[in-house]
Amino acid sequence: RLTPLAGIEQLVALQQVEGPGERRRRATRRAGALLDGLGELQRGLLAGVLPGSTLHALRRGLGELEAVPEDAALQALLTDIAVRVEVELAKLEASPAPVSAGPAPAGGGTEARGESG
Repeated sequence: RLTPLAGIEQLVALQQVEGPGERRRRATRRAGALLDGLGELQRGLLAGVLPGSTLHALRRGLGELEAVPEDAALQALLTDIAVRVEVELAKLEASPAPVSAGPAPAGGGTEARGESG
């Protein structure tokens, strides 16, 4: 006979078990978020304004990206995206261009402007 607590523990355990399909979906979502972040980075660089929140989101996204060993093609794509993000972050860290602390406040605010070149 199951006690209510044992039943709850079993439900929690079942929720924690995930298949390869869920792992692929989650990895695809996170890779999409990294690509969006790279797009924001590009737009910011072109505009001469780069919010620190974009860099933070890219770093966080890299940390959340997980391997999908059961899908070699997806894993190769995830690796390519991760390498591109790492390269872009490294280039920014090596450059003397300033980065703003975050998105501009609604009433206007100070943002760092990089030099075009």
